Amino acid sequence: MKHETEVGTTDTANTASAANAAGTAGTAVKKLMGDGIADEREVLEVLTRILRREATEDTAVKLRTESRSTDEDGETVVERGERVEIVKTRPRLADVTRAAELVGKYHGMFGERLEGSIALPLIICGEDELK
Repeated sequence: MKHETEVGTTDTANTASAANAAGTAGTAVKKLMGDGIADEREVLEVLTRILRREATEDTAVKLRTESRSTDEDGETVVERGERVEIVKTRPRLADVTRAAELVGKYHGMFGERLEGSIALPLIICGEDELK
């Protein structure tokens, strides 16, 4: 009998600590959300900006220059140079497609689920044999 009481006490303690952990986890999530982690709305806004191709991205582009001139001897002199420039680019089509897929999944657009209700009559046969 003593063993059962100890098990019961342990189960109650485990339940209490699990509830405590759940409360602590909820508080921890709220702290994290305030510390710079994006929430659901912000993620959807970014995906929507990408989907609409409103977002831009910085891309490094190498520009090559070439100039031709004639020197004193009449020979052609070619001077070549390169420089790197940062250019704002719109999202690639693959990024737009991926953003559309993620937003569609969030809204449940691609599920094969059918929702509805069907009323079926319940007929019990052999009721006389049950007595």
